[in-house]
Amino acid sequence: MDTSEVETVADACRAYVKDRRQEVGDANADDADGRFERTVYGHSIGKVKLAKLRMQQVKDWRAGLDMSDASKNRTLSALKAALNYAVSSRYVEAGLAIEWTGVKPHEVTTRRDLYLNRKQRHALVEKLPEHARPFVRGLCLLPLRPDALASATVGDLDAKRTALRIVKDKAGAGSVIALSPDASKLMRKQGKGKLPGAPLIAYADGSHWHKERWKQPIKKAAAAKLPLGVCAYTLRHSVITDVLVGGMDSLTVARIAGTSLAMIEKHYGHLLHDHAAKAMAGLAL
Repeated sequence: MDTSEVETVADACRAYVKDRRQEVGDANADDADGRFERTVYGHSIGKVKLAKLRMQQVKDWRAGLDMSDASKNRTLSALKAALNYAVSSRYVEAGLAIEWTGVKPHEVTTRRDLYLNRKQRHALVEKLPEHARPFVRGLCLLPLRPDALASATVGDLDAKRTALRIVKDKAGAGSVIALSPDASKLMRKQGKGKLPGAPLIAYADGSHWHKERWKQPIKKAAAAKLPLGVCAYTLRHSVITDVLVGGMDSLTVARIAGTSLAMIEKHYGHLLHDHAAKAMAGLAL
C-alpha cells in the first residue's frame, strides 16, 4: 500500500487489518476489522488526517462509544495498534504517537462480578423478542463468546456426536465442544432443513447475528428486573461460573471456553479457591 493511500485514521485501520491478515491470520484480522467497522469507519474520527490527529479527539471518540469501560479499553487498544502500525510503516511521523499513547485505558475490575443464575437467565430469554430467543438461549447454554456462536454454521454441528466445532473465535478457533442435551436439541432444531453453509442460529432475515443485532434486545430485556449492565458477555461469564462451581476442572473449562488457563485462574480464582476449600473440608477426621 502506497504511503499516499494511507492519510486518515480509517486508512491506517484498513492497512493494519490487511497486515494482520497476512501476518497473523483471519481470526485476528476479523476481530480488529469488526471493531473498526463499528467504531471508526463510519465515525468522524475515521476521516481525521493522521498528521492532524490530537489526543483530545481520541478521548472524545472513546467517550462517545456506547459500550462498557472494558470494551472501550479493548477498542482503544485496537486503534492504538493500528496507529502504531502507521508509524512503523512510516505513514505518519513517530513524534505524533504521543497523541494516542497518552490516552490511558479506563480502570476496570479484573474479576467478573455480574452473574445471572439460571432463573434470571430464563427470565431474560422470556423477555426477548421471539426471533432473538434461540441465539440468547444458546449463549445461556454454552460458555462461548457471542461472536463464536454467531459465526457458527450448520456444517459446524456434529449431531451424531452432539458436538459443535468452533471455527471463528478470538482464541478458541478449531476446538470442538460437547453439547448438553438441551444445547444439542436447540442446535438441531435451529439447523434443521438448512444448507451446511447457513448460519446455525440465524437472525430474522436468515443472516448471521452480530453485536449490533443482539446488544439492544438483551439490554431492553434485562432492563426490568435484572442487574444494571447485563450484556451478552454476562451470559458467558455465568455459564463459566456454573461449570466451575459444578466441579469441572479449570483446564477443561479453559479449553471449551476458548481461553487460557491463566485467564480462568485470574478471573475465577476465587471460585476455585472456594471449591477447593469445601473439598478439603470433607477430608476432616
